[in-house]
Amino acid sequence: MKNLKSLRGTGFIFEVVLAVVVISTAALALHDSQQSKKDSGQSNINLTVVVSPRPTPSSSAVPKVAAIVPTTGWNTYTLKYEKIKFQYPSTWKLTDISGSINNETDSKGALIYTPGSDLVTLTSDDGLELSIVTATTASADGPGIKVISSSPVQLLGSNLYLNYISNASPYASANAAYVSTSPSSYSDFPASKNITLGPGSNTGTITDTPTPTDRISLSYDSNLFPDASYPVSHFEQDPNYKTALQILASMTF
Repeated sequence: MKNLKSLRGTGFIFEVVLAVVVISTAALALHDSQQSKKDSGQSNINLTVVVSPRPTPSSSAVPKVAAIVPTTGWNTYTLKYEKIKFQYPSTWKLTDISGSINNETDSKGALIYTPGSDLVTLTSDDGLELSIVTATTASADGPGIKVISSSPVQLLGSNLYLNYISNASPYASANAAYVSTSPSSYSDFPASKNITLGPGSNTGTITDTPTPTDRISLSYDSNLFPDASYPVSHFEQDPNYKTALQILASMTF
């Protein structure tokens, strides 16, 4: 009897221990499950954090400008010396007298600029004229000449300005517009890229700063309109004005 009671007591103790083990295991599993959900919630929070990208530093490159007017079928031309390449419509007349009267030399015939100077004009059917003269010398604005209007333009891979000038009071009308590196000066022409000082530049025949620049201007053909001076709005309302701007925008090296 004692052995039977002992066995029963031992069985009871075993059952109690087993119950404790089961309860402990269940509690531990519940704790792990809750901890897993907590960790999962924290993980989800981390995953949903939005990190703002760092601002990209501004680039010095000039963005490409959309065409102002359609250029399909336009001709392509490259200057002989400065190597400026541009497009223009066949309705505009191109005249190139580079290497003739525009090549400046000293008294002994040595070139002031090498390999030479370009002189090209583009004229529309109504007399609006775009002129490109390369290897000119930079100089200060002339007396009595004022910039009366300035518009930003992009050409030759640079941000430049198209400055309208007037040479007579009350300075209400423009004689021409020049491409300049400054909005307040018409004669800060962009520097020449493929033309340099030649042997004739050392003879003292140049009175201005001997730095070759490219003079690009917009005006009306002086043969058709002598001493023409118009309000800036007259230029901007010309049917060929946007075409002229597109020719400028197409200029590259």
